[in-house]
Amino acid sequence: AKWFQARATGLQSCVMVIRILRDLCQRIQSWQALPQWSMELLVEKVISSAGFPISPGDCLRRIMEALASGFLINGPGLLDPCEKEPQDALEDLSKQQREDLTVSAQLFLRYMAFRQIYKVLGMDQLPAPKFPSRPWRINRKRRRTFINTFFFQAFKIPSSSMESSLY
Repeated sequence: AKWFQARATGLQSCVMVIRILRDLCQRIQSWQALPQWSMELLVEKVISSAGFPISPGDCLRRIMEALASGFLINGPGLLDPCEKEPQDALEDLSKQQREDLTVSAQLFLRYMAFRQIYKVLGMDQLPAPKFPSRPWRINRKRRRTFINTFFFQAFKIPSSSMESSLY
C-alpha cells in the first residue's frame, strides 16, 4: 500500500489502467494467473518509462506491447522493488502461464491495432458515426509549397501544366 501511494497514484493513467487489467483478470482465463501486485508493478513501470504523461489508451497499448514482446518468457522477469535481493515478482507463474499471457497480449495488441479495442474491453462495438467527422477536409491534392512555386518560376514552366503531371 505504501509503495502504491508513493509511486503509482501520482501517475496520470495508472488507476484507470489497473481497473481495466483487473477486469481482464476476471474475464480471461490466461490473465487470472497474473498476481495483483505484479500487475500494479507492471503498470507503474510501463507508465513511468514513458517519461511524460500518456493517455489510458496509450498506456494500455504499451502494456500489451511489453507483455507481447516476450519478456515474461525469455527476459529477466519483473524486478520487485520492495525486496532487498533481486527477485522476480512473477516467479510464481509457470512457463505455460507466461506463454499464455504473452500470446493473449499479442492478440489484444492486434485487436487494438485494427480498431477492435471493444473486444479487449469485453463490450459491444460502438455504432458507426452517422456523419463523417470532417467532410470538408477530404482534399486529396497536395498544397502548393514555396519550393514548387520557386521551381515553376525559375524554369519558366507554366504551373498548370507541371501541376497536372504531379497529381
